[in-house]
Amino acid sequence: MKTILVVEDNDSIRLLAVQFLKRGGYPVLEAASGEEAVTLWKERATDIGLLFTDLNMDQMNGVDLADKLEALSPGMKTLFTSGHDEGPVEEIPESLRPFHFLPKPYSHQQLLEAVKNALAD
Repeated sequence: MKTILVVEDNDSIRLLAVQFLKRGGYPVLEAASGEEAVTLWKERATDIGLLFTDLNMDQMNGVDLADKLEALSPGMKTLFTSGHDEGPVEEIPESLRPFHFLPKPYSHQQLLEAVKNALAD
């Protein structure tokens, strides 16, 4: 089973997502920033099957992160999340499509379903 890279700058939300995914049986790597995620990706890209990232983060947002990782691993699978309206989703470039989106707040079951769908694409 491929690992999910969870990127979220809010510690409590990231820890909750990681717990949900681990309870669902997924191996997980976590990063608190885009820069940390890029480092993990470079070290473990062959293990990672899905990028699960918040769209709105300080320094490097989720779109910029996904764009950078897509350049390293074309065709990667991405699940974006945000607590804001879906407005930022409209700004995601064609190079990152198709992608999946999960609005916050989400439940354990909603996250597992979104991950399952994203991995199946």
